[in-house]
Amino acid sequence: MNRRKLLQRLIYFVQLAVMAALVCGMIRMAGRYVVYGESQKTAGRSKEKESEGSVSDIIRNTAQDVNVRVRILSQDFEHETHEQVSVASDGPFDVITYEGNENGEQMQTECLEYETGEIFTVSAENMAEGEKISICPSGKYADMQCLTLASIQRADGCPQYGGELHLYRSQEGIAVVNELPLERYLYCVVSSEIPSYYLLEAQKAQAVCARTYAWNCINNSKNTDNFADLDDSVRFQVYNNYNYSEMSERAVDGTEGEILDAENVLYYSTSCLSEHRDDLQTDRAFADFLKQEPECGSEYDSPWLRWEVDLPLEQIRENLSGQMNVEGGEVTGIRTVQRSGNGQVQQLEILCGDQVTEVEGEYQIRCVLSPGQTSVKLRDGTTTEGMTMLPSAFFYIDDSAESRSDGEEPCSDAADQEDRGKATVRLYGGGYGHGSGMSQCGAAAMAEEGMGYREILSCYFDADIVKE
Repeated sequence: MNRRKLLQRLIYFVQLAVMAALVCGMIRMAGRYVVYGESQKTAGRSKEKESEGSVSDIIRNTAQDVNVRVRILSQDFEHETHEQVSVASDGPFDVITYEGNENGEQMQTECLEYETGEIFTVSAENMAEGEKISICPSGKYADMQCLTLASIQRADGCPQYGGELHLYRSQEGIAVVNELPLERYLYCVVSSEIPSYYLLEAQKAQAVCARTYAWNCINNSKNTDNFADLDDSVRFQVYNNYNYSEMSERAVDGTEGEILDAENVLYYSTSCLSEHRDDLQTDRAFADFLKQEPECGSEYDSPWLRWEVDLPLEQIRENLSGQMNVEGGEVTGIRTVQRSGNGQVQQLEILCGDQVTEVEGEYQIRCVLSPGQTSVKLRDGTTTEGMTMLPSAFFYIDDSAESRSDGEEPCSDAADQEDRGKATVRLYGGGYGHGSGMSQCGAAAMAEEGMGYREILSCYFDADIVKE
């Protein structure tokens, strides 16, 4: 009997101990919940405070884990489609064929495996219109492989691309699209757009601009055929071979996911230092400005700060024919009609025979006045040839205005040129690029002065977009 009571009491105490442990555990869990809740509220308030100063400035992580589709243009960037495509890889890869069904969906019809060193080749005549072919690295190191587009040449040979290549058969030929993670794409863009010897903070500023530009292209669907978001030419962002510099990789990784909260983020190579002026609308005012010696160190002392070219009149006629389909006689006059406040030419009149042609817009003006194989002389005395566009639209036409006594605005009359034994028109200009947004040489100079990339960006874009 005593043993039974003793056993009952022992069981009773054990139950009490278990109950006590459970109660203590619940109390402890409740305490942790309260602390966790408060910490989450604090973190939430902290994020709110952070967002008040940063969401409208630089948005982090928005563009992470996003793919971009880049149309690869043909040899010398002449066409949007290819007659034949050849692809190799530094590892195994799959070639997957798709055909569209009656619902407009792409259905896989075949998958062929290729080994390292093998080449896949297809011509436009062997693809049906609407057919799609995807070329995807495979194997253990697929993410590290690159695909070589062996059918075209770029500056450093056959271009190599990360990610995948997609071939689309259209009426014009084969559209080649490189699809890859946005951050990996930026490695090559930054390396293509800005010299690797620029300081890291300038590289980071370039990375944020390039990421924002690509992000806006992705969201705004600038492409017209739904194949791609942008292409690999200067029409968008230069996207060269697979090889990229360590500096560009550090710049992209150091700003991972950061974009500017703005719809129009552009950049260019070199300004002529007139971007903050609004009083250079006349030819004479801009000519006087351009003759002033730039400050030492401006624009990283780029030789493109000032340049000149004796442009053949016959070259202008050929450009008009090729760029604007304007057929006429010899060029007998060229005149600046309109400038912006900072001096950029916005409208020209060109006289071909008895026909007057108006050329409007910075891009069209630079194309029509393309030097071609004519040498452009830079500020440091060096020359360059083969330019398909005038370096910039910041220029004036030299007609020996200093000798005029009538006070007329400078213009160029081809008859006057020929009287001097010339068949050319001389242009004096400054800067390289379209002149909107961030100057890359300016960013490099600011980085040399110790400015960080956020501070650099704030100098080129609205302060509400970029802050410390």
